Amino acid sequence: AEQRWLFAVEGARNGIWDWCISTGDVFVSDRWKDIIGYQPYELDNDYSVWESRLHRDDKAQVLNTLQNYIQNQHEYYESVYRLRHKDGRYIWILDRGKIVEWDELGRPLRIIGTITDVSDDVKNQSITNEKQSHSGLTDIINRDLLADQLFDLQVFSRETGQFSALLMINLDNFKLINDGLGRQLGDRLLMQIAARLSATFSSVGQVARLGADEFVFLVKNFGNDIDQANKRALALASEVRQLIGRSFTISDQNLSITARIGLVVFDGIESLEPQVLLARVDSALEQAKESRSNGCAIYQSESVQHQVQPFKLQNELKLAIHNQQMSLVYQPVVDQAGQLNSVEVLMRWYHPQYGYISPRKFITSAELSDCIFELELWALDQVCEMIKTLQQANATIPIMSLNISSRHFHQDHFANVIMNRINAAQISPSLLQFELAADVFVVNASVAKNKIAELQRFGINIAMDNFGSGSCAVYLLQGIRFSQVKLAAVYLEDIEFNPETFNIVNAIIEFAAKLNFPVVAKQVENKQQLNLLTHAKCTWFQGYIISRPLDNDDIIQLIKTQLSLSVVP
Repeated sequence: AEQRWLFAVEGARNGIWDWCISTGDVFVSDRWKDIIGYQPYELDNDYSVWESRLHRDDKAQVLNTLQNYIQNQHEYYESVYRLRHKDGRYIWILDRGKIVEWDELGRPLRIIGTITDVSDDVKNQSITNEKQSHSGLTDIINRDLLADQLFDLQVFSRETGQFSALLMINLDNFKLINDGLGRQLGDRLLMQIAARLSATFSSVGQVARLGADEFVFLVKNFGNDIDQANKRALALASEVRQLIGRSFTISDQNLSITARIGLVVFDGIESLEPQVLLARVDSALEQAKESRSNGCAIYQSESVQHQVQPFKLQNELKLAIHNQQMSLVYQPVVDQAGQLNSVEVLMRWYHPQYGYISPRKFITSAELSDCIFELELWALDQVCEMIKTLQQANATIPIMSLNISSRHFHQDHFANVIMNRINAAQISPSLLQFELAADVFVVNASVAKNKIAELQRFGINIAMDNFGSGSCAVYLLQGIRFSQVKLAAVYLEDIEFNPETFNIVNAIIEFAAKLNFPVVAKQVENKQQLNLLTHAKCTWFQGYIISRPLDNDDIIQLIKTQLSLSVVP
């Protein structure tokens, strides 16, 4: 009985259940019965009371999820499903439980859990209006409604003197899960994330889905001291990240996903336009994606007048190529003697109204739409033209390395489209290299390997970016021959101050050498980093201490003259 009440601390709106697996005996609390419309005396404490009320479309998946939990004993059981109410309608339930007792052989004997009615959050009937502004938990919130809520939140803050906060939550690699495992599973994942957030934080604020892989969280009552409000908001964001980071079990699959969160804290005195608040929180989200941020970042005041609004970015991006706003720069990669080995091709966007726009910002936006296909093919065409120019000058041409997004790489006809472009340009594929992130292996490693092999047979070099980090297990790299692996830049942040970091870098380089993977250290910025990397026998180097990214004319001049760049101080 004591263990039952440990679950009751989750909140008065939760119903408690206690199931003895070996006997089938079940205890359900009065609140459990009340959630589905019954008085305490109306239902027997029997397993069938629950199973018989499961919606037929959810039943198989729910039972499989529960059985999978019992057999594999993951950290906890969790499921979102429909349960029949006494009046005949179905309500949405968030069901969570944990094994609390085992026999002498380690077999589970008893599970205790809670159910929460999340129907209001799933159906969102309380805020549905004639515009159908938000008709479901996984629907995207209407921006007019969001604007109204941000106005109301500012009014509340102004009248009470209490700071409020807007959190923007971005799910890492959701697109890969959605594309690779199917939209139905992706929708279930979104529903479980939203239900989990709602069940945990509904008393604190309101959660709504903003985009394909983004949620917004509106929270009030952070106190009247800005420093304390910032600390509390960051602490809340950290809690949200941890909650999302716990694994999900859907259709017999265990899924893990991480999130980045940007925050803006406000008191309502400025009476800001909703677009300004969204631009600020979007700016904070960009900071949260930096390696130093620990996944959360809070907006620091700066001029945002000239920032392009996030929801306009994709439309502007579609016009950028045709209006010749895009350009390429080239950053040299050299060996220890300073000899040019390859150049990384980087995109730049100068907007006539907003000025230079961060590559991280516009590439992330492009990856959420089909813009990324057009951008990367445009870059390939430009590089092919440069190679032809260098060939006409009889220059010794280094390998041109282009970043290819996972979304583009996994397109069915990617390899054929690429090879047709290169053939049409009449250049050697061996002069090109594609840099791939580790997440290309997340969805289907065997498909990724086959596609890499196809590109390599054609003659294209393949490199792996951010080696030593990310979601790629080492065993997935078996049988792949990378022309380069690029050391994750996060290791260079404190390599000169932290001996443990240097030891890790040294081990990664030794490991890569055993696999015959030449290592490129990127974002090398000072002599101390360079010395340590040289001592660790790193193969190639890239960064501002060697050369900034060069424009078209400068890189052609460097290649033609074959100048060496200083490496070892």
